[in-house]
Amino acid sequence: MSTPLMRTLTEIFTPGAPTLPEGLRTLVVSPEREVEPGTTVRATFTFRNQGGAVASGVRVRMNVPDGLVYLVGSARIDGEELIEEQGSCPLLSRNGAHVGDVAPGEERRVDLSYMVAGAIENGTALDLQAAVAAFEISPVGSNIVRLLVRSRPVLMNSMTNIAIEARAEPRPGAEAVVTLRLHNAGDSSAHDVVVVAPIPPHTTYIANSARLNGRELEPDLRVPFNRIYAPVIAPLLQANATATLTYRIRIDEHLQNGTRITAAASVASQETPGFDVEPASLEVVSAPRFDDEQTHLTVEPPTEVEAGERISVRLRAVNCGTTATQSAKVALTLPDGLLLVRGSGRLDGRPVRDRRKELGSYELGPIEAGTSADFTAEATVVSPQENAKALPLRVLLAWDGGERTFERTLTVNSQPYFDGRRTRIERAGSPSVQPGQEIEAAIVLQNDGPAAASDCLLDLHIDPALEAVELFEKNGNLPLENNTTEIDRVEAYSGRHFTVRARVRTPYADGVPIELAATLHTLELGETSLGAASFRVDSHPRFSSERSTIGLVADEVLRPNQITDAYVRVVNEGTDVAHDVRLRLVMSPELRLDTVEGATRKKNCLSFGEIGAGRSAEARLSLRLLRTFAREDRVRLDAVLTAAGVLPVQLNPLQIATASEPDFSVGALRSEPADLADVGETIQYVLHVHNGGDGTARRVQINVDPSDALIYVPNSTAVNGVPVRDLGSATPLVSEEGIVLNDAEPGIEAKITWREVVHNGLPAGESIVRIAHVRYDNDRDDEFASGELKVRATAVFANNIPGLPFGLNGIVGPAATTGTRALPDAGEGFVQLPPATPVAQETYWLTPAHPTENGSGIQVHETLRPNGSASP
Repeated sequence: MSTPLMRTLTEIFTPGAPTLPEGLRTLVVSPEREVEPGTTVRATFTFRNQGGAVASGVRVRMNVPDGLVYLVGSARIDGEELIEEQGSCPLLSRNGAHVGDVAPGEERRVDLSYMVAGAIENGTALDLQAAVAAFEISPVGSNIVRLLVRSRPVLMNSMTNIAIEARAEPRPGAEAVVTLRLHNAGDSSAHDVVVVAPIPPHTTYIANSARLNGRELEPDLRVPFNRIYAPVIAPLLQANATATLTYRIRIDEHLQNGTRITAAASVASQETPGFDVEPASLEVVSAPRFDDEQTHLTVEPPTEVEAGERISVRLRAVNCGTTATQSAKVALTLPDGLLLVRGSGRLDGRPVRDRRKELGSYELGPIEAGTSADFTAEATVVSPQENAKALPLRVLLAWDGGERTFERTLTVNSQPYFDGRRTRIERAGSPSVQPGQEIEAAIVLQNDGPAAASDCLLDLHIDPALEAVELFEKNGNLPLENNTTEIDRVEAYSGRHFTVRARVRTPYADGVPIELAATLHTLELGETSLGAASFRVDSHPRFSSERSTIGLVADEVLRPNQITDAYVRVVNEGTDVAHDVRLRLVMSPELRLDTVEGATRKKNCLSFGEIGAGRSAEARLSLRLLRTFAREDRVRLDAVLTAAGVLPVQLNPLQIATASEPDFSVGALRSEPADLADVGETIQYVLHVHNGGDGTARRVQINVDPSDALIYVPNSTAVNGVPVRDLGSATPLVSEEGIVLNDAEPGIEAKITWREVVHNGLPAGESIVRIAHVRYDNDRDDEFASGELKVRATAVFANNIPGLPFGLNGIVGPAATTGTRALPDAGEGFVQLPPATPVAQETYWLTPAHPTENGSGIQVHETLRPNGSASP
């Protein structure tokens, strides 16, 4: 595709514009091939009017590629300086510089200077081109001159350095920050900047502390910073840019004073060979120290001592400094009232030699930083001693370059003494007691001290479970006021004996510990605990079937589907609270528990919760009989009483008398049709039998009296749709056994159906009534009678039957097509007959709705017309 022709200079040298074809090859650039940042580039463009006419309105334009900067004032046309406005060169403007007219054969020259930018990437291509145009000539481009930039990064400079700085005093265990700054002082970017920055000796790298320009570095490295030797920390470091790598270190513990921590690093890139950065260091300040709370003096007893008592002096010296002490000493200064026990000196549990000349002075030796030395010695309080005498004690700890003094003051206490092994209260008898039982304890007061105890007061601490407390000494009863009595004095090295008696309250919970404690109050010693005599209550709840009962509220007979009320009374006869008291009811299957009042019910289990000792709980039950029984049957309700920690108790069962009886007095026997039937017509009999009582009939016998007016239709007897086998050619209903129903429960219904045919020899007007007997429980006989069924018959003379090739005598109305049948009533004296084909002009008779009789008893009928309609 050809390049579109550009008509004006404004269309060229713009972003996205096509390259202008090289029409002139007169652009000369110096240097010609390669340039460096800061180099001055001189461009000279000449053009000649090769035509025979004057070129008018000639303009020249030159481009300025990225990376070159125009040198202001360097533009010349034919050697003359080009006028610029506010530093803008017309040669570089969109419209170019106006040259004027160019005569044929005339040559013109344009000069321009650029300078290569100070920061430019190595290998950057700079394309220079000039263009000339006139009114008559479209823009013509010069040759394109391409210059290549040669630049390099400079990482080795004064701004690339390493520093190490402690956040506080540079002491062992403190943190320090190593900062490595990389500055590119060159003209192009440094690629793949690699740093070798080993962790300084005597330090430990703090995990995840490496940062590059404040951003975490390890996620990019994918390994910890201290485990990679020469990571690439910066894929690209542009000219005049700085990358700052920082990481934190922790100075090792227990370093010698003056130890130097030196941080070093090496740097390289693709363009720069590796070089070492001037290392940086800091000096560790370290010294032994014993001035914190870990170094302390302990004296046992701490404040008060007694005559003849041995005290223990323990000094724990912990070097909390950062370097070892080479020689540590301890010296004890004791008052006149204390005597040092020879050979009692111990250093970390090992004996220390006593010095003959310097008694109480001991060598502890060197103590490393972070370690300790435990020194102990013992002294004895001189006996006798004045009461409340002060004994000042002084201990001096000295080490390289320092010392520390500890002072304590002990006070002598000369008092009566009651040893807990001899002065005590102890139980007499078994530790297990029952509510209502009497307990006994002995109190022994033995003064083993050098002084008498005066103003003695014996205080008894009575457990709430005890009552009727008495105190005896020998045979005398001592008065108690608020469980306290005065016993005056207990002489030195002598003793007194007392007896305490009390009774356990009843009732009381099982397993509860009972303590009978005592305290001795003296003027000299204050309160002295004598301990306690311990007992444990053996108490249990108890239930019996004699007092915990179940019975009926009213003595009545329970009938099926009726409710009777019963009561449950549970009595705790024991001495402890009964927990989780439950009564499980075991009932006959025919009995159902409807409602419960006074207890929580879960199915057939009643929950009473807790029942206190000597208390009772009652519940009211509603019982319903679900099914029938024989008249003499009884239902049984058993109950098992349970509680936590109590054996199950079987209560006396409750026998409930029941009564029920069946009743089949409500029933019906009907026929279909119900009122009139033609001779030969089939009759459907339906007998409904219903047990309306509340008892079950063990055997129900159903019979129907036989009738000569009807003929049974074989296999037509069914009970609730179930066929019943015939007895010969007769229905089983007419037999002596009849139809027997077994276990007919209350509410059941039986529908017995059978079919019979009206005997065709019956005269008209004959009445048919069927009688059914329902016998049950051997003494009941319920009788049901069907409605009266009238037999209807007519006289017939014709014996010619359509469809028969002969005449037939003895036909019956319903069997012949010409006979009469029961038809719907069409009004007074009229009936409607179905269509028929007349066989002869004869007169037919039809019994009207209300026939009349003559004097001889013969019915008189109206005459029918031959077409079958009745005459009026």
